[in-house]
Amino acid sequence: MTGVQTCALPIYAKIDGLADGSAVFVKAAGLDLDLTEFGLGVRGKRFSAIVNDGVVDWINVEENSSVATVSSAETTLEKL
Repeated sequence: MTGVQTCALPIYAKIDGLADGSAVFVKAAGLDLDLTEFGLGVRGKRFSAIVNDGVVDWINVEENSSVATVSSAETTLEKL
């Protein structure tokens, strides 16, 4: 999210990119993707979410984690 975080538009001051290095959130949400057989460990499926005060208000999960269509920045920004 480097490009988003450095953008001067006011809306981007309200956007945080978060990491889930231990996959705690994705496991709890059922979004985990076990890639240990490929040496990659447990990851999260590709998704985007709008979270306000710790509550997920909106989430969109890709059926194919190799592409970003429903989880794209453009799609997610339309929901703000």
